Amino acid sequence: MRLENQVAIVTGASRGMGAEIALILAREGADVVLAARTVADEDVALKTRPGTISDVAAKIRAMGRRAVPVKTDVGVKKDCERLAGCGKGFLTPDNVDPRRTLVIV
Repeated sequence: MRLENQVAIVTGASRGMGAEIALILAREGADVVLAARTVADEDVALKTRPGTISDVAAKIRAMGRRAVPVKTDVGVKKDCERLAGCGKGFLTPDNVDPRRTLVIV
C-alpha cells in the first residue's frame, strides 16, 4: 500500500470521478476525507443524480480504511475551513508531516 498512513481530502466525492478517485486512494492505503454537497439520501441533488459521500464512505470503510464524509460547498469559506479541520483530525504522530497529506480538488 503506497499511501499507508496518509490522508487524502477529495472534493466532489459523492459521485463520478471524485468518488472513483477517493476509492482508488483508499485502495492504495490512504484514509479519506470526503467532501461534497450531497451527504445523505434525502439531499435534493439525489432526485436527478444518485450518489452520496455517505455511500462512498461506507465503501471505503469496508476496505478497512478510515473515511469521514463532510458536507462542503467549496464556494463557502466556512465550509472549506471545516473541511480542513476534519483533515487535521486524521493526523497522528505517524502521519503529521504535511508533505504526506494529499489534497485532491
